[in-house]
Amino acid sequence: MIHDARRDQATAQALLRARLGYKVYAIDRQIADGIKSLADATPLHLDVTSSDSMNKFNEEVKDLTLDLYIHATDGSSPAHKDSLEGTDLQVFRKLFAVNTYAPMLITQALVPCLLRSEGAKIVIVTDIMGSIGENDKGGWYAYRSSKAAANALGRALAIDLNSKRVPVFMVHPGSANIEPKATSANNVTDNSSSAEKLWENVIDAKNIADTGKFFDYEGTELSW
Repeated sequence: MIHDARRDQATAQALLRARLGYKVYAIDRQIADGIKSLADATPLHLDVTSSDSMNKFNEEVKDLTLDLYIHATDGSSPAHKDSLEGTDLQVFRKLFAVNTYAPMLITQALVPCLLRSEGAKIVIVTDIMGSIGENDKGGWYAYRSSKAAANALGRALAIDLNSKRVPVFMVHPGSANIEPKATSANNVTDNSSSAEKLWENVIDAKNIADTGKFFDYEGTELSW
């Protein structure tokens, strides 16, 4: 199951999963045309800011068995609106809702589905801009802090799900077509290549011994 079915990174992941023979569930408020056209993809509408939408989603997924959940949401704002002079409460609310609240609320709904599968995994796509140790440029206050919070959330989930043998990985995906990532020196690959690298170097290669860690798309551990 993949969340943020409008985003290029999520679409690339969904297309790759389908090509490998997976049954794909794609969730978002709007579903990309590339996913809609896949024979093995099931679109699921979800607005995490709506209680009614969350309740409907919980009902739709309650009986599923899932091997993998990829949370690929990535809210951002233009640089001038997330600067020292420009950021405000509205920007923080928007980005925390998308980048932090959403992975928690959806994971809550999907844990029973993941526990029905042997070897299930959770992948939260965050960003290197959420790393405190790697921040040498400043700016992007709401974006950075919402991604750092997503990393903290993923770490807590990893601890709570460790006894259930469900690993949780936080990953920096490489290049994606949203503005903040243009400032990151580590973004050197396109979405399709990034999706393949994430699958090979993190999703397929990492296991419960690596749970709760933050990786780039090459599988290299990043600092918090």
